[in-house]
Order: sequence, then C-alpha cells, then structure tokens
Amino acid sequence: MIYFFKTTTSLQFLSLLILAVLLNLNLWVIPPTAIPAEGAAPLGRLVVQALQNYPMHGLWVLYVLGLCLQAWLIQILGNRFNLYKKTSILPAFCYLVLTGLINTYMFLSPAYFMVFVVIWLLFLIFGNLQTHLLAPAFDVGFAVGLGILIYAPALPLALFVFVALTIVRTFTWRVWMVALFGLLIPHFWVATWYFATDSLHLLLSHYGGELIATSPVPSLSSQNEVWIKLGLLTVLTLWTIALLRTEFLKMPVQTRRYFNVILYAVSFALYAFLVLPDAAWHPASLFLVPFSLFLAYLYTETSNLWYSESLNVLILAVLFYYQYVSFLPF
Repeated sequence: MIYFFKTTTSLQFLSLLILAVLLNLNLWVIPPTAIPAEGAAPLGRLVVQALQNYPMHGLWVLYVLGLCLQAWLIQILGNRFNLYKKTSILPAFCYLVLTGLINTYMFLSPAYFMVFVVIWLLFLIFGNLQTHLLAPAFDVGFAVGLGILIYAPALPLALFVFVALTIVRTFTWRVWMVALFGLLIPHFWVATWYFATDSLHLLLSHYGGELIATSPVPSLSSQNEVWIKLGLLTVLTLWTIALLRTEFLKMPVQTRRYFNVILYAVSFALYAFLVLPDAAWHPASLFLVPFSLFLAYLYTETSNLWYSESLNVLILAVLFYYQYVSFLPF
C-alpha cells in the first residue's frame, strides 16, 4: 500500500476517496447521536448549531468529502515546498489513516474545522520564508486568532506563531508586533459584537465553557485506548526524528527550516492535547497535519519497504480494532 501511494496519479486520488470512505465507514454504520462540541469557541459553536439539525448520513457525506479536501491540501503543502525528495501522495494517505484513529471525536466538530486553519497556517508560515514584507506575518497571526475563535484548545498555537516566525524569518520586533496585531484583531471584532449586543458577560464562558468534555470519566478500556494509540504515535515520532536526524544536514537550508517548524507544531499541539483533563481525543486534531507530514517523510525515506508496510498494517489494525472489534459483546 505504501509503495502504491509513493507516486502521484489520478488513480491514486480516486484511491484516496475510496480509502476515506472505508476508514470512516464506522460512522455510517453507527452514526453519532450528535456532533461533538467539545472545545467550541464562539465561531465553533455557531457552526455546530448550524449543522445539528441535518440528517447524520448526509453529514457523513459532507465529513468524508471534507476529509478528502484536507488530505489534498496537505499533499499540495508537502510537495509545493519540496519537503520530500520526490513528489508523492503519501502526506494525504497518512492524514486519512491518522484521522481514522480518532474519527468519532472529529466528526464535523470544531476540532475538524480547525484542521483547515492549521493547513492554512502552515502554508502562510512556509510562505514567510520567501518574503521580507510585514503583511504575511499579519496573516499568520490572523489565521491563529481565527482558529482560536473556532476551537479554544488551539490557544497554545498563539505562542507557536512567534517561534515559527523566528525560524523562517530574521527576528525583528516589527514582525512580532504585526503578528500580535493579527492574532488579536479577530478577538477584538468578536468582543465588539458581544458588547454591541449587550452580552459581554457571556464572552469568557463562550470561549472556555466547552473546553472539558462533558462525557463521563473514561473507563479502563478507553484509558487503554489512550495508552495504545499514544504509544504507537510516540514510536512513530521517535523513529521519524531519528531518521530525520541522519538526513538533516544533507537537506537544503530551506527544507531544514520547514521541518523545524513542523517539529515545533507537533510539540505545541501535543501540549494542547496533554494539558486538558478528560478532553478525550479532540485536541489531537491539532497535530494531525504536521504529524502526517512527519509520517510521510518516514515512509518516503525508509529504504526497507517491509518496515513501512508493517508499520502501516499495525496502524490499520489498531484503527480497525477500536472502530469495530471493541464494540462486540465479548
């Protein structure tokens, strides 16, 4: 399967659509009773409320098509900025597989829509390496500010903005100030709306009231799920970093900076995931995009195809177990 997705053809894009359907078939068979709203900030709440009244099977089609769009954008991101030695569709493939691990928490939730913002953010940050203008730095801050209005646990990405800009640009206080203005302006607009509608007292509760999942405390089986999935992702991360370390100095300087940004994106997203108690898996959406780019590098650069295929089979086995087998009565 890895070998098949190492090139880019129209057949592979059709295969991605089929893969997206198969990896999320559990949501068709056992549809959610409601759209997950954990972590919803003001804009995220509006989106969830707008979608709640539609039939779940229709929303499933929208969800799968959105996943394919996200995967396609991630594939463009990896190939446009030459993160890999040759063009491939592996970033999109990795994203679909990783999303399948947590799709019950992602189903058209604020975390799902936040993925679009993360993709946009990485496009903007990578683009800052090719310019000395101040406006692109404003765009980076604005993207994160808008993302926090959709999904409150994305707040740690506000700090990531300044770290990333320091990596891709020469540090000047003007760049940081412009990025800070971009970060604050969406929140200023929202605060103005709450003030104009005489509901300013609701502002903080609408930002943070949904941070903690309203589901019961996870059972022992779900705790096992957390440890197994986190353990698998940790092994993949360490393996990728070890491989990246051996090839890092051979890369162009520009590509090194891109991978530094990706590594910090994974780190800040992981912090957002770990800092929220009983928050289930929805904050994991923040590191799906950078981790997909990481995992695609591992699959691309691993010379032994048997290792790559074995890893992929292991991920799919964990995915299949927690999507289907864990619900069987035994």
